[in-house]
Amino acid sequence: LALFPRVRAVLGFLSSRGVPLSIASRSPDLAHARAALRALSLWDLFESPQVYRGAKDAHLRAIAEATGRRPADMLFFDDDARNVARARGVGATAVLVDRARGLDPDALLEGLREHRTAARQRGALSRWASAA
Repeated sequence: LALFPRVRAVLGFLSSRGVPLSIASRSPDLAHARAALRALSLWDLFESPQVYRGAKDAHLRAIAEATGRRPADMLFFDDDARNVARARGVGATAVLVDRARGLDPDALLEGLREHRTAARQRGALSRWASAA
């Protein structure tokens, strides 16, 4: 079992800055996923992990409900375009990562830029709606 080369650094960077992290996995075996992530010393980084068969939109809604955060506050990374589309469908900022690189600093920066743009757009829309 191995991670993409830069994943641990990205997760460590985010965690060290107090950014809440979670996972959404379609693995049918929570015990196996937990054991694998513990072997990689990663399991304890995640808040309200959602590991079960099902669509990513359901996972993200469950994370939102369990953590009290809105999907619009989430930044989601995946290497499957269908999962990215589902995450966007619930309002999360979602980034399609390169399957050869996985989550790396470039993907994180792309996601942060997209998330900031989406937040600005929501703010502008809210101000416009309040003025109407």
